[in-house]
Amino acid sequence: MLDSCAAKRATSIYLASGTIPMFPWQLAGGPMSLLEGCDCYAMSFGIDLDNSGMPQGDPIITPSSRSVNIRSVVDETECTSCHDEQQREAELAMLYTLAQRHRQWRLSQGAIEINLPECNLKVDDVNLEQPEIAFERVDWASPARQLVAECMIMASGAAGSFGAAEQVALPYRGQRQPVLPAAEDLESIFPGPSRLVAIRSRMTPSITEPSPSPHASLGLQAYVQVTSPIRRYSDLVAHYQLKAHVAGQKLPFTHEGIRDITNAVGSRVKSSVRLSRESDRYWVAQYFQQQPQEAVFSAVFLRWLREDSRLGIVLVEDIAREIPIKMQRNVQLGEPLFIKCIDVDAPNLTVKLAEAKMA
Repeated sequence: MLDSCAAKRATSIYLASGTIPMFPWQLAGGPMSLLEGCDCYAMSFGIDLDNSGMPQGDPIITPSSRSVNIRSVVDETECTSCHDEQQREAELAMLYTLAQRHRQWRLSQGAIEINLPECNLKVDDVNLEQPEIAFERVDWASPARQLVAECMIMASGAAGSFGAAEQVALPYRGQRQPVLPAAEDLESIFPGPSRLVAIRSRMTPSITEPSPSPHASLGLQAYVQVTSPIRRYSDLVAHYQLKAHVAGQKLPFTHEGIRDITNAVGSRVKSSVRLSRESDRYWVAQYFQQQPQEAVFSAVFLRWLREDSRLGIVLVEDIAREIPIKMQRNVQLGEPLFIKCIDVDAPNLTVKLAEAKMA
């Protein structure tokens, strides 16, 4: 019953006004989570790295039980802990060093990082006439964020290499090698977000198949997402398969079964992503509607949609959102601008911007 419900939802849905979990909150926030002071079920991944950060030998994957007696908090600036802080900091520093070594190895294998400015949108009291709308900037340079992100990639890479070596049918994610812009073309763009958008425009879509294939932007030969089994159904399916294999049991799903599941899940995830994006656009429109008419915002011109009609996209820096704009002049890619909002149609999820003339 629970598995069927999770399969139908396929993913947790993240909205500005709250989260719709894949599993009921009583489970997702309770026995399925890592709760301080409790023995928690988990999957453990053992990985050996050489001095360059390259994984060595076969990874160890095993079901485990972990007693969580130290709760680590990831915020925008640091890792903190509430117990044995000095020892904990030393352990985290060592783990961070290893994670950075692995990241540098991936970059040497062709990994591509596109860390555009990002803000999380939060809305409180949605039933008020003017709800409180806040944008919280994501600090990509935060050591805590980098540590968590790289450990998740390491675990998913270990699952991919293990599955490939053992010939286990899993929802492998792959990505074909993109043809990136020439160096001289990138150098003609102002440094900053617009250069990253030029690279992003060349990225190939990821694919999910029951057999491994290289993932170009991660710099890995095999990759299976396994770090979020309570919020992504494909991760849960990978756990089913891996647990059965390491226990010497018959696999729950064949190659064709994995393909059928990933196809069904993929369409549901797309619907959820579309819902999240439409929710975001609605609240962004509401945000602009709340601003004073004379408000001016800093922006960066990212790219042209239709250069012949001067329709382009700007990144509004305070909220880290990409929004269309009709320019009245030629603009260079990456050029900084000041913009203002001249019209809002929240029900239709649209915001009309124009360049602001500064004295």
